[in-house]
Amino acid sequence: MRIATTKREGGAVAITVGLSLVVLIGMAGLVFDLGQMFVSKTELQNAADACALAAARELNTTPTTLAVLTRAENAGITTGKRNKVGFQDADVTFATDRDVTFSASFVGGYVTKAGAPLDTRYARCSNQRTGIAMWFMQVLGMGDQQVASTAVASLQGSSGEGGCGVLPLGFCKHTLPVTCSNPAVTPTANGLCKGQWYDGRFSSGGGATGNFNWLDFTPHGGGAGEVRDALQGPGACDVALGDVVHAEPGVNQSVEVAWNSRFGLYKNGTGQPSKTTAPPDWTGYAYSATNWALQRDALADFLVKRDLARPYDGSDGTKGINPYAATTSADHLSYGVDRRLVFMPIVDCAGWGPTHTTTISGMACALMLNPNGMPNENIFVEFVAERGQPGDLCGTQGPPGGPGGAGPAVPTLVQ
Repeated sequence: MRIATTKREGGAVAITVGLSLVVLIGMAGLVFDLGQMFVSKTELQNAADACALAAARELNTTPTTLAVLTRAENAGITTGKRNKVGFQDADVTFATDRDVTFSASFVGGYVTKAGAPLDTRYARCSNQRTGIAMWFMQVLGMGDQQVASTAVASLQGSSGEGGCGVLPLGFCKHTLPVTCSNPAVTPTANGLCKGQWYDGRFSSGGGATGNFNWLDFTPHGGGAGEVRDALQGPGACDVALGDVVHAEPGVNQSVEVAWNSRFGLYKNGTGQPSKTTAPPDWTGYAYSATNWALQRDALADFLVKRDLARPYDGSDGTKGINPYAATTSADHLSYGVDRRLVFMPIVDCAGWGPTHTTTISGMACALMLNPNGMPNENIFVEFVAERGQPGDLCGTQGPPGGPGGAGPAVPTLVQ
């Protein structure tokens, strides 16, 4: 009887172990394989979000021509591809004929740039990753999987004067009445004229106190290094009307180098900014009295040059530019972002006083016209509009919404 009983029970442990392995593999698959897909989905979503925000950032001109949409597409793809997928091991890909699309309304049909309407306001980026091998679930017959992500962004009113993207260079207000160089233009309340060129080292500024209107947003704190970092990076953040700022006297070489990087001009050497660490604008083409005799209203031509990705060619006659190498048109397309239409604080230059401090009374959208050829050469900017007013083409980054979203437009995810 004992022998018979033993024979009847033979193999029970193996069957139990086999069934347990199926359960264990299934649990491992839930943990590891689904976890892998979740991570991939998150990585793809980050890339899609970045792509949509960067593309929407470029939809700041009307009408949205094919050139504008091409610029938006390039910005989205360039930014999105800076992300990685597969535990940060593989490149994210975007197909221009499928993955970046545009629409005039959030709920409207999204089409590629070639068929997008002239009143496009929304950018959508999609991506996917196929062929994700299952580590454990394939034992249970589950093949390779895929995940996909989509994001939609648009320019929306921000919560106010905060955010990033403000250059540390004061724009001098002028006391009314003011006569504009273009008699058809009416000055703003701060005495600024649309299309007029202003001396960026502001001979009308605090010359008596020795400053060139470079601004320290953390008075007596950041110094020239803060000015350099804001110019080389995205600009200063959380700058608002009423802030007290401190003048940073003089100009040092690091500030010059950072300013010029926005024109795609870079010096060789260790530690110098480059097209990857300090990306250029879409164009490096510069303006001065040498190649733009009118000396005002260069914005329309700049927008054309930007669409063509024209590099700096020296036609402005900037002095001291020889130590720099100009980036190519291809690099402007590959690395370019909107870097020369910028916000600058409007300040009362006559009120610097012995403490070298003044108060921000407004924000000017301005076009950077020429690189800084050191030494003893002025830089010029063209006044475009005051922040949030008609004609304001400058974008920024910051918190959307707020009371009525009355601040400047910021790229905002809507899906």
